[in-house]
Amino acid sequence: MLAHRLATLALVALALLASGCTSRTAPIDYYWFDADGQLMVQVETGGDFSTTKAIGVDETEDAVTITVWTETAPLPMAGVGVPVNLSITLPTPLGGRELVDGSRGTPIDLCQDIEWCTSRGGGSGAGS
Repeated sequence: MLAHRLATLALVALALLASGCTSRTAPIDYYWFDADGQLMVQVETGGDFSTTKAIGVDETEDAVTITVWTETAPLPMAGVGVPVNLSITLPTPLGGRELVDGSRGTPIDLCQDIEWCTSRGGGSGAGS
């Protein structure tokens, strides 16, 4: 009986996954520089069923806009925000330019408590 239920749940999960994932831009909560000087950002993803799809960087003289796209499977509880830390490699140093969240069009806050930000984000993920 248990094997039948597990097989049914697996088939339902596969059907949901086959129905297509949703793509969206993920809001960026904070940024900071790690001990090696690498730019880090913290984004709110769609939880355990979400992956980072792409990271876009648009630079001008005054600002750097970072946009993170995620893809989330259409499963129950998918879409519940989970913070993830991503490293971002900029073509040129940030310098005095403003860092802007591409999903909101607003400045990204500098994290004032690095230890809190890094522990909240569950480590670091690969970035662009």
